[in-house]
Amino acid sequence: MAEKEILRVENLNKYFGDHHVLKNINMRVRPGEHVVIFGPSGSGKSTLLRCMNLLEEPQSGSLFFLGKDYGPKAPKKAWPWQSNDGLADPRYLRTHIGMVFQQFNLFPHLTVLDNVTLALRRNKKIPRPEANEKAIKQLKSVGLEHKAQAYPSQLSGGQQQRVAIARALVMEPRLMLFDEPTSALDPELVGEVLAVMKDLALGGMTMVVVTHEMGFAREVGDHLVFMDDGNIVEEGGPEVLTNPTNDRTKMFIKAIL
Repeated sequence: MAEKEILRVENLNKYFGDHHVLKNINMRVRPGEHVVIFGPSGSGKSTLLRCMNLLEEPQSGSLFFLGKDYGPKAPKKAWPWQSNDGLADPRYLRTHIGMVFQQFNLFPHLTVLDNVTLALRRNKKIPRPEANEKAIKQLKSVGLEHKAQAYPSQLSGGQQQRVAIARALVMEPRLMLFDEPTSALDPELVGEVLAVMKDLALGGMTMVVVTHEMGFAREVGDHLVFMDDGNIVEEGGPEVLTNPTNDRTKMFIKAIL
């Protein structure tokens, strides 16, 4: 039976000290869907994304990935991980959810090839020759197989971000998260990264993207989410951009378009 959803967030709350960053967030991501989250700085967009792969631990609510709850109240596996007890395993979630950050987070002392293969070799215990083969395939998909032996310092920002995308894709994730992946790039380099993301979308990759690139949101997003002050203010299809109903959404879109 086909899955109805990859990820579901229910009544999720996140605090940093006394600051209530995410307020009873509810969202679901279906297979093949391209969810675009936008809104003003400080609205909780990136924090929500980081909660989705447990880089941030929410204080309350539920986070279902492939039907299993990884929320703060759900029982989870604990070290040493050996038991096959059916409990939620955070390592499984992180292995199957790829994430691309604002900053590229490549290891400067490793070649492009070693950056892309590292998780395959360490986490999946794949032998180096097989890992290299998988990595070259993904580097080719982002147009950088000829840079396999280069170091990050020898690449442009756009190239580094494309390597970061290949590094996430090589793990064969069920879901890709993008946290403002073009915000650290010079304007002339933005297009090459967005082109890779558009190709992924056309290929059927399930994606959640936090971005200020409204052209990308309009072209690729099939479910748009506007956040403000830790709340989902408005969501829906492309009409959220062309005909928003909420006054706050209207104000924001008018200011940026």
